[in-house]
Amino acid sequence: MHWMKWIYRNCSCRGKQALGAWVMVLSVTVSVGAQQVGVANLQQRMDSLVRLEWESSAGQWVPTLKDVYTYNSLDQLTQAVKHSHAAGNGWNAYWEENYTYGSGGLITGYLLRKLDSTSFQLKNYWKEEYTYNATGDITHYRVYEWNGSAGQWTDSWKAEYTYDASGHLLTYHDFYWNVAGAQWVNSWKAEYTYTSGQLSQYKDYYWNSGSAQWVSSWKADYTYTAGLLTLYQDYSWNGSSWVNSGKKEYTYTAQGLESTISAYSWKSSSSSWSYLKKEEFSYNAGGHLTLYLIKGPNQSGNQWVNLWKEELTYDISSNLIKVETANWQSPTSQWAGDDKQEYQYDTAYSIPEVILPFWYITNRAFQTFKPTAYQEYGFFNGSWAETSRNTFHYTSLTPAGVGTYTSEGIGVYPNPARDFLFISWPVDKGQGFIELFNMRGQLIWSSQIHEDQGCSLPALGAGPYLYRLTGKGVDARGHLIIQ
Repeated sequence: MHWMKWIYRNCSCRGKQALGAWVMVLSVTVSVGAQQVGVANLQQRMDSLVRLEWESSAGQWVPTLKDVYTYNSLDQLTQAVKHSHAAGNGWNAYWEENYTYGSGGLITGYLLRKLDSTSFQLKNYWKEEYTYNATGDITHYRVYEWNGSAGQWTDSWKAEYTYDASGHLLTYHDFYWNVAGAQWVNSWKAEYTYTSGQLSQYKDYYWNSGSAQWVSSWKADYTYTAGLLTLYQDYSWNGSSWVNSGKKEYTYTAQGLESTISAYSWKSSSSSWSYLKKEEFSYNAGGHLTLYLIKGPNQSGNQWVNLWKEELTYDISSNLIKVETANWQSPTSQWAGDDKQEYQYDTAYSIPEVILPFWYITNRAFQTFKPTAYQEYGFFNGSWAETSRNTFHYTSLTPAGVGTYTSEGIGVYPNPARDFLFISWPVDKGQGFIELFNMRGQLIWSSQIHEDQGCSLPALGAGPYLYRLTGKGVDARGHLIIQ
């Protein structure tokens, strides 16, 4: 599947923000007491994706790949299995991912099994474990590799994270497992500094085992204007001082969306900055990305020239319907097609009514209705030729909720929302909290609630988000669409 580059801009808003750390929040229905509640009538669940490719020798479309998804009772993805198709032998699994979850719906384990070329069976390959603090920030991440000869998991790598009282990531520290010494050994660490709640400096170090001490390696400074990142500059350590390495300059539209990112590298021979790469972004009236353009330096190095572009097209309901990429041909000074994808939807079901694998939601932020299929094309001899057909298959569900409201009187509306949200919260539930997450699971905003109340939302991009309402005996979650 073609994964697009999505732009996540910095925003300055009241409440708590988490920078640098990531967690996955995958639950869309929860239990309040013995009752299931949800902000949407969940009606459809994506269970598989089937891919057909054109076989020119046979002159027909043939099945080649299939992904099958399994969920638990809370509609969290628990397994994703990839299959290849062999003529006369049907579908055969070659890749299996398994997910486990803890309290709060946070992912606590990941297990990868791959096809063994000798036994032709799926066998353990890779395992990950995640630990979180009380506010849902990841604190420990641990990786294991499967030792087939010993028939057991062996340590490979781990990382530790610390945060300040506002949930900002302060330190990241990773280790590798020394088999000979049977112990964890320092590898790399990073430190984060914030000013007025925004990341202002980053430093990292590598471990020198000979001197048994940390050695400076690299650092970066961040500069903001009106809450938006405008300059990023990094440096390398030469053993005695910091020297220029690279920098990026950012500009924005009047709506606060990224407009350009210009990257430069330091040329020590001339003590000057040299052109490296420039990215340009264009949007429609709804704030949806319509053009992503990459430029590079010309031969003299003093002017930006076209290299590659991605154009995105949407329907009247803000569903992404086409992505087309092209490469710049310098000899002819024109664009030549690279690849293209086209997408279809079922307008009978909106995104809040559909359960999708979390990575699909993450990479398809601009969709309103249930996705059903997409086609891929290659550019050959001056024209587009279809190379694959991909179809999503769904299972119908018994509705898990009754619209925006629940019998407990807990919910949020309107949904979709724009810049204002009303929270339905019974006063007998006491003090509660609302938290808003992007589809990568990052906490981007939170606020206290005491009773039914309205609140202004921070400046966020259009698309799907996850919210969580917590309080006395309450842990309610669901999708929230922002237009």
